[in-house]
Amino acid sequence: MGLLFTYAMTYGGSFFSLFNPFYGLLIYISFAILKPERMWAYSLTAGNYSRIVAISLLLGWALRGFGNWQLGRAKGIVFAFMGFWLWSIVSGLLAATDTDRALKFVEENGKVLLPFLVGVTIIETPKQLKILIWVIVLSMGYFAFRENESYYEFGLKEGDNLTAHMMVVGAGLAFFSGLSSQSLVMKAGGLVAAALMVHAAMFHMSRAAMIGILVVGVLTFLVLPKNWKTLSLLIVAVAVGLRLAGPNIVQEFMTVTASEEERDSSAQSRFVLWAALSSEIQGNPVLGLGPNHWQLNAHKHGFPAGKDGHCLWLQMGAEFGIPGLAFLLCFYGLSVWRLWPAAIGRSEHEFPWLRPVAQMVVVSIAAFFVEQWFGSFSGMELPFYVVLIAAVALKLSSASPAETQHPHWAAVGHVYDLGIHGQIRYPVKS
Repeated sequence: MGLLFTYAMTYGGSFFSLFNPFYGLLIYISFAILKPERMWAYSLTAGNYSRIVAISLLLGWALRGFGNWQLGRAKGIVFAFMGFWLWSIVSGLLAATDTDRALKFVEENGKVLLPFLVGVTIIETPKQLKILIWVIVLSMGYFAFRENESYYEFGLKEGDNLTAHMMVVGAGLAFFSGLSSQSLVMKAGGLVAAALMVHAAMFHMSRAAMIGILVVGVLTFLVLPKNWKTLSLLIVAVAVGLRLAGPNIVQEFMTVTASEEERDSSAQSRFVLWAALSSEIQGNPVLGLGPNHWQLNAHKHGFPAGKDGHCLWLQMGAEFGIPGLAFLLCFYGLSVWRLWPAAIGRSEHEFPWLRPVAQMVVVSIAAFFVEQWFGSFSGMELPFYVVLIAAVALKLSSASPAETQHPHWAAVGHVYDLGIHGQIRYPVKS
């Protein structure tokens, strides 16, 4: 199955992407989540599957004139990402002691920036946005299913914190996609995928991921309309979450609030790490140490060589200086700031699909921001694609009344409701 899926998506998708790069974008993002070489390592030989799709995607984008750069309210987000990437080049060339290592980060980050730019410039309708969201949800759902399958076969899986953090980010997308879908099948699929992700985040025994799940729950309660249907669903979700959390998980989570005397060495070391990272920011406030260079300098503060910073934001500040950190915070922060009014139903933009999209973005990115105070997964691609959803939503919500009367908008009005015709109705201003 994995072999056929990967080959069909790689070569068939690459062909169609030349004519419509949207297909290549969907496949590239799905591969970024599933990592076919790892997921189906038993049947797939090593190959450049994502690279083949990316080349076709970029060729198709170029043939279409590099898309539509009328970005509307998404402009600040896109420029923040481009600013962060350009600053990483400056920092890598001027501050890094190992230029090859620094430019490796620039290359890897560019592999996310380019499809991000393709997506924000070629997605022109709410229907395409819906497809993008569901490709991410279904890819994460299958990933979570495989993780749960492995858990029930082999038992607790400790140590894979990257997977746990990904599950937290994906859970918000899946929950709101399922909740707001008109189709009962898609509604069930989204909610089941969310439950699988929450469980996977728990059994990986990452305290940061557990805190992230708690943030998802609290923010979900804040942004949902307060009626008996949503409150009942939340009660059920909390009950399922408590049922999925066994005694080992509860015991691990409770160590978050332990006193200094009771705190384990892993938790205690984070405070020492944060102090060391802060001192590096003070010592190199403009250019930082250079991309991927904290690990090369960790030993100067008494840590083993290669030690992670266990705080993405402080580690980015140490490696890129305050300007680089500011670009990154603007990238994530603007997506939440600009969609928050829509998430709570106070937006001046009256598109019925905007509120549930805003809710899933706000919840997922806020949870990511909190959990990354305890992790430093700069290479995790999923949050970037959640912000892509935000940027596309902001771009589409900036459309003029004349643009929304175009047939390609009218045609999706019945397909892409995200809640307006479903069981849970979102109030729309008249």
